[in-house]
Amino acid sequence: VELALCPRLTVVDISDNKLLDPATLETLAMLPELSVLYTSNNPMREAMQHFRKKAIAALLTLNCLDGYPVEALDRRCAVAFLSGGRDAELQVRADYRQELHARTTRDR
Repeated sequence: VELALCPRLTVVDISDNKLLDPATLETLAMLPELSVLYTSNNPMREAMQHFRKKAIAALLTLNCLDGYPVEALDRRCAVAFLSGGRDAELQVRADYRQELHARTTRDR
């Protein structure tokens, strides 16, 4: 909760801290400018099914998670997966491909 007192934090490394509580993501969500997060070697990653998707959906300003970029499509897919499962995620991916195709065709 002390993190809420640091609203301008943009990069946080909580690696190797033996964090277990899934509520850690809720705490991190209180950082309105968080863009980079490192979480390696924390038991919550293994204990929390679909950790990356949950982190991307919960942390709206995140651009990089554990050294990997977070793209707009990643966020759309994570939100879809958490609300509707694998089928919803696959539908978002299909819609995205159609959007790209329509844009490419239109721009020719």
